[in-house]
Amino acid sequence: MKNDKRNYIVVGSFVIAMVTALTVWITLLSDRTGPTDTYYVVYENVAQLKSGGQLQYEGYAVGFIHTIEPQQRDGELVFRVTVHVKRDWPIPVDSQAAIVTGIFEAAVIDIAGGSKSELLVPGSEISSRESGDLFALANEAAAKIGGILDDIAERAPVMLENVETVSTDLRLAMEQINDLLDRENVGRIDRILTNVEGATGDLNQLLDALRDAGENVNELVKNLDRLLDEEDGDLSEAIDDVRHTTAALASHIDAITANLEDATRNANEFSKQIRENPGVLLRGRETGE
Repeated sequence: MKNDKRNYIVVGSFVIAMVTALTVWITLLSDRTGPTDTYYVVYENVAQLKSGGQLQYEGYAVGFIHTIEPQQRDGELVFRVTVHVKRDWPIPVDSQAAIVTGIFEAAVIDIAGGSKSELLVPGSEISSRESGDLFALANEAAAKIGGILDDIAERAPVMLENVETVSTDLRLAMEQINDLLDRENVGRIDRILTNVEGATGDLNQLLDALRDAGENVNELVKNLDRLLDEEDGDLSEAIDDVRHTTAALASHIDAITANLEDATRNANEFSKQIRENPGVLLRGRETGE
């Protein structure tokens, strides 16, 4: 009894499955046997296109491929593909039909709708365009990537060599900086700066003393001029000689004072340069442009 029920269940399931398959087949058949309009497309390469394949309009199924026939056109072999489209389906005159090949799907024809208001009449030709073969695009992309990788592989040794050279130069520069800034050199630089500051102070004091001496000399010259105006004879001659001698001495004092001022200014600049860049003491001053 149990075996009979089991057999009934198996048979019933099989019948239901067959009815479902028949319904689907009838539905598909009705789509292809309904009223259609005929158009054709001409390709130089049908790219695995087969009769009975699907025809799409902007990705929507609107018909099927009826026949594929090779023909001669202008001395070249072409393929005339006849398609059936649902009756009264609007196709603008500037529409283009391309063969689209999917990775896991059969090749289909997909019509990209145009923008013009004028429509194609049944029996006319739909313009064709280059097929969108994903495998071809993938192969082209792989070829480009392969070329880039080959280029990188060729340049990699040179790039690595340049990186190593830069690393070596940086390491040597850091070692030189460390040698320059050790405790002994820092102590020397501090002592030099202290001596330069002391010398600058002494030069400033000497300049002040020379200015005072110059003022005293000028006062002496004025007094001698007054004596010359009041006295005559030998005293006038002696005073005149003293005046010339004093004037000469005053002119030399001005020159000495100017030189000392230049020396003081140079000492200040040297002290400032050492504070900003202590390395000048070791490698010398760089020549400007």
